Amino acid sequence: MATTEERFASLESFRTETLMAYKDMAFKMTMQQGLIEDAVGRLAAFRNEMNEFRAEQAAFNARMDMRLDNIVASLAIIVQKLDERK
Repeated sequence: MATTEERFASLESFRTETLMAYKDMAFKMTMQQGLIEDAVGRLAAFRNEMNEFRAEQAAFNARMDMRLDNIVASLAIIVQKLDERK
């Protein structure tokens, strides 16, 4: 059977290894938390950029629709005038 000193040394070794494992785990979790927070921030910025892009696209499409409507109206007037000349 192990002596009290050997058992104490074994227990102290276990304690040291456990503390090191907890420190390592805490460090890794802190790193993961930082990476996750950074990724969430980048995703939020990307979402905002995409929303701005979609708004710009919608405004551009509305302007193009208005221009096309004006062209169609102008063509309709030209066709009507041509029909009146016949």
